[in-house]
Amino acid sequence: MDPKQSLTPVWKRLAELLPGKKVGFAKDCIGAEAAAATAALRAGEVLLLENVRFHPGDEKGDPNFAKELASLGQLYVNDAFGSSHRAHGSVSGVAVFPSAAGLLLQRELEAFRRLIEDPATPFVAILGGSKVSDKIAVVQNLVGKVQYLVIGGAMAYAFCRASGQEVGASKSDEADLPVAMEAMAKSRFEGTELLIPVDHVVTQKFASDAPSQIVEGNIPEGWMGLDIGPQTIANYSAVIADAKKVVWNGPMGVFEFDRFAEGTRAMARAVADSGAFSYVGGGDSVAAIQKLGFGDRVSHLSTGGGASLELLEGRELPASPACARAERPRERCPSRSESIRRSSRAISESWDRRSSGAGGGCDGLHLDVMDGHFVPNLTMGPDVARAVRRRAKTTLDCHLMVTDPIAAAGWFAAAGVDAITFHCEAARDPQAASAAIRKLGKRVGVSLKPATPSRRSCRRSRTSTTFSS
Repeated sequence: MDPKQSLTPVWKRLAELLPGKKVGFAKDCIGAEAAAATAALRAGEVLLLENVRFHPGDEKGDPNFAKELASLGQLYVNDAFGSSHRAHGSVSGVAVFPSAAGLLLQRELEAFRRLIEDPATPFVAILGGSKVSDKIAVVQNLVGKVQYLVIGGAMAYAFCRASGQEVGASKSDEADLPVAMEAMAKSRFEGTELLIPVDHVVTQKFASDAPSQIVEGNIPEGWMGLDIGPQTIANYSAVIADAKKVVWNGPMGVFEFDRFAEGTRAMARAVADSGAFSYVGGGDSVAAIQKLGFGDRVSHLSTGGGASLELLEGRELPASPACARAERPRERCPSRSESIRRSSRAISESWDRRSSGAGGGCDGLHLDVMDGHFVPNLTMGPDVARAVRRRAKTTLDCHLMVTDPIAAAGWFAAAGVDAITFHCEAARDPQAASAAIRKLGKRVGVSLKPATPSRRSCRRSRTSTTFSS
């Protein structure tokens, strides 16, 4: 028990805020003293219990601790949305007893329900932060629900690498690469346009006063990206301006350093100016909105970063009185085999939905594979293709942006791919690659062509020669 964590100062302040009321304080939250103080309460009096964290049973979600705590009252009212994602005894444990949501918690849940259930489109999600793996469950849940998924912060560099860009010394976890690749493949098949930065504010050292410059495309060796660039801001702002619903969680750059905060500030302005129903969660995002004075122009500023993130993951809050339950295990970064299963399942399920819809569906499955100059991503591709091939009811086309097309073609031909398309910009020698690939056999069709950017694409088009088999 750390005396510094005692609620004694809170008790004194509470008494000042409730003049004319008797405000008592129990030096424990359970046990004989707490029970006696509760029993002695008269109508209109208030009792503050000591910090529940002084009991290990709270964070462990001990049902006996929760039961004893709940026995002190007749009704539990949870108004702490910021803690409602925690499966602790004083949060979700007591919710299994007679309980209700407080006014703040009710407003939070109603705002999120409107965000998800209102059919208005376009629906834009803006995600930032440091690691893709921290928000992979959010990405997986929102793909297919939103029309645009806008990516910023350090997590964007994993997506840049997966799409073939060099990111220099920018923060990027190797484990995030297959996760980003999976998200990009799923977004293509679910009809969600995933936008990543086209330019960056870069520096050579992580410091608030570090000299910086703006670069487009590849980030030079020894330089790190700390914010999105002006063209990316313009691209993202244009998408947000047309939105009917916007959800934003996470900064676009190192918001703590003013020199690298413009991307986050620009997103705050764009969200405030959009006129869309806007839901902002996460400490930095909310801070940016409030610092610029846009708080009254946003539909809902969430009071709980972690809780709002769990809602965006599609999870129920364990502390919600309507769904009190044990907390589900948190998402972790998927293993290689898990990524393969998820990718193949997402692709085949998407095909199933299309083929059962009006118009007879589509005439083939298309699998995007980009190695981004990293062999682990490329070598996983044939495994995904093989898994999809077992599920596919029609032809399977592999759309590749790879640095070694000859080796890749052999792998994917063995995986049962019916047709392979390469981007010329990724092939070192398109003609040699075309000739070598044709030797693999007639069942593998080859068409080398440059990438064709989609509307508001995050990649710049390049001119290149087209070779056809």
